[in-house]
Amino acid sequence: MTLRRCGERPLAALADREPPLEYLVARAALLREDLRRAAIDIGTATEIVLNNAYRQKITAIANAGRTLSQEQRNLRTLTQVLFDTHAGLGVTRVELDELIHARNIAVHEGRETPADELHQCLTTLTTLLQENMPPMASRPISA
Repeated sequence: MTLRRCGERPLAALADREPPLEYLVARAALLREDLRRAAIDIGTATEIVLNNAYRQKITAIANAGRTLSQEQRNLRTLTQVLFDTHAGLGVTRVELDELIHARNIAVHEGRETPADELHQCLTTLTTLLQENMPPMASRPISA
């Protein structure tokens, strides 16, 4: 499997953004054909992006009465709240549900999702990153 088949173009689309480390680890796992690890890391990176989107949209979420404690924030609840409050994530609910399903069968059942489905999950994650992470140039520089 080549880098191009495993998301070189999606990574290029994120050139001005810093994706979570789990995104890079997931791509590497796909290259190694470690499908269970890839599904887990795709899910973890997605949870990070959704949690960031949740924090960015907290005012609208609070106005809708849908706030979550830190302990309540997981892939399912973040997805539900963000879609219920029309957060505009850039992906469909079906795409996120497929990604969550792949992650859950890897974690809870120890099974692998087929590589072609995981590639679609990585594409979904890439779109989430493009739509919900500000470019690095617009982020404040920390000391």
